[in-house]
Amino acid sequence: MHVSARAALGFGCYRLTTQSHCDALRQSLVSGLCRHIDTSPNYGDGASELLVGKAVQGWLEAGGTRADLTICTKVGVLQGLDLADAKHREAIGRPWPGVVKVSSSAWHCISAEYIAHCVQRSAD
Repeated sequence: MHVSARAALGFGCYRLTTQSHCDALRQSLVSGLCRHIDTSPNYGDGASELLVGKAVQGWLEAGGTRADLTICTKVGVLQGLDLADAKHREAIGRPWPGVVKVSSSAWHCISAEYIAHCVQRSAD
């Protein structure tokens, strides 16, 4: 089955945490069924983005083209490792600007500095 590079399906990576999930994503890319990936640094506390990178790399090595792919991630919610990092930064006097503390376990931040940090980390 051939599907155009403008495939209508996206691959949500909320539960992408294992090698078999990574293989499923790569296969959806190779088959042409998917050209849009939705992930987040909060999915699996960063594991999702690492596996997305691995799957995309495999697809590129199989002849895929990065220009044909859209990867969507999110910023702003500090949980897990991101929250621990934000608390550490605050403790050493270098807090992210504009943090809103919703509760002890969930903070939000959409300052330009924090967004730039998240985008770079996700790209890495």
